[in-house]
Amino acid sequence: AHELRTPLTPLRAQLFVLRNKRSSQYSEDEKHSLDIVDRNVERLMVLVEDLLQASRYQSGKLGFEPTPGDLHAVVREAVESFKPAATEREISFELVADGDGHGTFDVKRISQVVYNLLSNAVKFTKPKGKIMVRSTGFLGGLRVQVTDNGIGIKKDDLMKLFQPFSQVHDTF
Repeated sequence: AHELRTPLTPLRAQLFVLRNKRSSQYSEDEKHSLDIVDRNVERLMVLVEDLLQASRYQSGKLGFEPTPGDLHAVVREAVESFKPAATEREISFELVADGDGHGTFDVKRISQVVYNLLSNAVKFTKPKGKIMVRSTGFLGGLRVQVTDNGIGIKKDDLMKLFQPFSQVHDTF
């Protein structure tokens, strides 16, 4: 994964130069193409980082970086990211924030979890379905709950969710 990260860094830097130095000279199609390349380089960077995290996890060296954060803001940002995909499929979101969402937690990791939950909820909820996302702050803790009326997961497959690089493909 480290070797994959090395060529991505200069690619990202050159994209930054191209986008900012001459952006007024580009046509809309060229700007759009740069946006696509930029998004995909960013996705590759995330995938490389995920590989590094998986390696750290398997070696028992996965670290957590607890910092003060607002769980409600993390959840709100994630929901906003998935609204276009949900709208396209006529899926509605209900967002509920209860209590004080401030606490100390690994914002990046919790964000990853919420994004994964919402990604699956949008993916497996039928058109015109509903997804409810609740973030709750309570004495001594924080909680995120994602509920949808999607296809669900077989009980026998629940433990697969916690295995690295595994997916559940069967449906009811």
